[in-house]
Amino acid sequence: MKRAVPTLLLAVITLGFSGCIEKIGAYQDSQWPKQVSVSEYWLREQIRVNVPRPERVGAGQLKVNMTIYNVTDFDLLIQYKYVFTDKNGVEVDQSGAGWESERIAPRTTQHIEFTSMSAAADDFQVTIRPAK
Repeated sequence: MKRAVPTLLLAVITLGFSGCIEKIGAYQDSQWPKQVSVSEYWLREQIRVNVPRPERVGAGQLKVNMTIYNVTDFDLLIQYKYVFTDKNGVEVDQSGAGWESERIAPRTTQHIEFTSMSAAADDFQVTIRPAK
């Protein structure tokens, strides 16, 4: 019985931490889907994200305008990466394959715009992290 208690405790702790691997949603308008995530909880407290409805441009490509507001009193160095997906959630092009860097001055906004290469793009995902 004395061995069962520590084993049971270890199992409960392991199961508790296994659910902590999901994406961290960025603060954004509550009426929009969670298309933007951040890599760190503390970063979530330092920015606010506004993602207007994407629009079709050119030959049917998907264009996204995003505004990031720095709520802190210091410069914020971030990187972001985006991918476009089709209606099934499958990535459709490599246009956002690398990390883009931005410096956001204190209490100001930074506008970010990106457009898919393919007309098959139906949605997008953006990940924001501290600059490396």
